[in-house]
Amino acid sequence: MNKNKLKSKALIISSALIITASAIGGIAYAKYVTKVTGNGKIEVAKWSFLANGEDEDFGTFVLGRENYNAEKIANGKIAPGTSGTFNIDIDATGTETGVNYKVEFPEIHNKPTNLYFKVGDNVYKTFYELGKALSGSFDAGTQDKTVTKTVQWFWDYETTNNGKSIEENDAIDTQEGKNAYDFTFLVEVTGTQVRPA
Repeated sequence: MNKNKLKSKALIISSALIITASAIGGIAYAKYVTKVTGNGKIEVAKWSFLANGEDEDFGTFVLGRENYNAEKIANGKIAPGTSGTFNIDIDATGTETGVNYKVEFPEIHNKPTNLYFKVGDNVYKTFYELGKALSGSFDAGTQDKTVTKTVQWFWDYETTNNGKSIEENDAIDTQEGKNAYDFTFLVEVTGTQVRPA
């Protein structure tokens, strides 16, 4: 029995030594651990773009009379010797990005040959040139992101402003008047976020 007691004591002492060694080893391998948490948040830049107060369809421009009266030309019609204006209002108020705005005239039907446009002091003979002149941009930091583009149109009477004689231009105007076409054009105003660098 003494042997058994000795074996039991040896087993108890061995177990105590293993437990103590494990505890000491665990302490030797301890480290600092800190976990910090937080929340992510991204605010999406606001976007707003209007043309003539609308975000989809701003209706029809009517090239109205300004320099003639109904005694000379029928109401709602244009002819050589007439002129007028129309406006394109662009509004990106509240937009928190830079904005490129582009004015295009993708469909033009029966434009009188001698009809031309002015923006400021610059003359444009084609809708393509006019669209390029009306396009522009706003920087993100610009406070007032509104602009009104005023377009003057002219159909001169007995003109020579295109390098042709009065007689040649009168013949062109007369032929177009005989055809009595409806002059129509489509205006598209597109606002696009400026690409971030």
